[in-house]
Amino acid sequence: GSPILALAGLAQRTKTIKLGTGVLLLPLHHPVHVAEDAAFLDMMSGGRLILGLGLGYVQQEFDTFGVPLKERGARLEEGIDIIKRLWTEKSVNYEGRFNQAGDLTIFPRPVQKPRPPIILGGWAERAVTRAAALADGWMSGPSGHIERLKLCRKTFFETWEGRGKEPEEAELF
Repeated sequence: GSPILALAGLAQRTKTIKLGTGVLLLPLHHPVHVAEDAAFLDMMSGGRLILGLGLGYVQQEFDTFGVPLKERGARLEEGIDIIKRLWTEKSVNYEGRFNQAGDLTIFPRPVQKPRPPIILGGWAERAVTRAAALADGWMSGPSGHIERLKLCRKTFFETWEGRGKEPEEAELF
């Protein structure tokens, strides 16, 4: 099912709780659709969206959607760039490896300014450094152990601060 569709239902029954995907596997979705649906959810919830994205790793899921597993990192990174731009720019021209767009605009726009937060999930070192570099925070996920969590948190903040970001600005889940 669609996590954004499920959250749209919750948005109508709640007034203050933050609504987040945990996580939507962006390489298996078109980033323009994700940007549009997420912006609409942010608008209808009064600005309560946290867009949690992930890379994915299950071969069968990628086969089902005809997406090569080896492209997942590049697709995630390109998709995040497109989503951020669609949320913050009036007109987007994009020539990427997987996506092309000319003079593209989405409506409605997200309520949150400059845009809703994007959180990346994962346990691998590359996932954690990618979250610190490209997103607004990191989500550890439901599995793992405390020593691994401590190491990932340390890696996240080393990369985060290395990019000139303030620790208190990070969203951690």
